[in-house]
Amino acid sequence: MGSYTSLGVDSNDKVHISYYDVTYASLKYATNVNGTWEIATVDAPGYIGEENSLAIDSNNKVHISYYDSVNADLKYATNSSGAWVTATIDSAGYVGRFTSLAIDNNGKVHIAYQDEASFDLKYATNSSGSWVSSVLESASNAGWYPSLRVDQTNNKIHIFYAQGAPDNALIYITNATGSWQKSDLRDGSVDMPSLCIDQLNKLHASFRDVGLEYITNQSGSWQTLVIDPDTSTGGFSSLNVDQAGKVHISYYDYNQRDLKYTYQP
Repeated sequence: MGSYTSLGVDSNDKVHISYYDVTYASLKYATNVNGTWEIATVDAPGYIGEENSLAIDSNNKVHISYYDSVNADLKYATNSSGAWVTATIDSAGYVGRFTSLAIDNNGKVHIAYQDEASFDLKYATNSSGSWVSSVLESASNAGWYPSLRVDQTNNKIHIFYAQGAPDNALIYITNATGSWQKSDLRDGSVDMPSLCIDQLNKLHASFRDVGLEYITNQSGSWQTLVIDPDTSTGGFSSLNVDQAGKVHISYYDYNQRDLKYTYQP
């Protein structure tokens, strides 16, 4: 049984999926790269692999960040050497929740995640050649459900996350200007943002507040739109932009327990 799935498609249109095996409490990986579906255990045993995030580099190698809930650590796995290698990236306190991983055009890894003890937004990268972790935001109840993407033109980092009570806001943080800058984009009971960057380096994100909402800076300033006003919808959304610049969003309807999908015509 699989939960916390994360999917990527490589340059050969082969599919790679990381997921948490609920039965065996381990991180697993499935792919059809050899023509049939194959499954491997990446890290085990014991409540390891929840809240994982997968990305594929330019050599079609797989990188996964994930949560070790027994030790409350941020972990990372890759098959870039030809075999799966795992490492603990951050073990300072209760860290590693809600991981979001992306790879820049130099093949370096960037991970956003939450420190559950202090509710900080944290960021880890190996861009210097070794892993470095830092706190990006330590405001009250920060770092919920971060979604991280890398601008492939300039290798700048963009992160959306939800600020919990009492502030309740959609927060955007980036180093696009050279130093980390934070913006409050949307007040309200914001939850579960999903961020994507289009070919023109414009940002698109879906999130839950008044149902499913969407925000973009495509016009040069931030614009927000309610896509599905049903307040029972909008959970666990996932957004992507196609080659024509059109937006596609999948999301969950809590009342009907349905998977829903919407797209920009």
